[in-house]
Amino acid sequence: LLLGLANLLTDPPDQTTVRWRKEFEFLKNKYHFGESAWRPLFSRLRPPNFPTIRLSQLAHLFSAHPALFAEVNQAPDISALRAVFSGVSAGVYWDTHYTPGASSADVQKKRITGDFADLLILNAVLPMRYTYRKNREEDAAEDVLQLLGQIAAEKTVCCSAGNNWASGALPHCNLRHGCTSTRTIVPSTAVSNAALR
Repeated sequence: LLLGLANLLTDPPDQTTVRWRKEFEFLKNKYHFGESAWRPLFSRLRPPNFPTIRLSQLAHLFSAHPALFAEVNQAPDISALRAVFSGVSAGVYWDTHYTPGASSADVQKKRITGDFADLLILNAVLPMRYTYRKNREEDAAEDVLQLLGQIAAEKTVCCSAGNNWASGALPHCNLRHGCTSTRTIVPSTAVSNAALR
């Protein structure tokens, strides 16, 4: 369904994608989906991040966790949130493919990595959780800050490793990679809490 809505099954090149296309057409007619003009881009992405792989992982996530919203909203800590994403893979077909019909020589299980799970938690789960609790007039800030403190800072070429959000300090830049910032930004807890309220 997701691949069809993203117009990634328009010209199915093999029998598997032909079957997916037929299933999509059935669901499209059953649920009266209109035509979608959206087609994701593959340019400047590494193959493990191709939309075909990520959409297939999303489908597996929804299939494996029918109560996904409740699970991520009620998870008591980061390890419980990470457990939701552990074991999620794109599916057997994608072990040898990155795009429909184009078989790859190497066989690789396309799983959600721990680092990518942390990015999903940081950029999707925690903002959703905060908004949901805030709309229910619950104390959302403390919950989100407590979970945020359990996530290590993102490892990038520019930012130094070893920082975490619990310290309240944002990662400082490494000048070897052309970054011009030389300071570590330390927001006060009061400011952080006020911004979330």
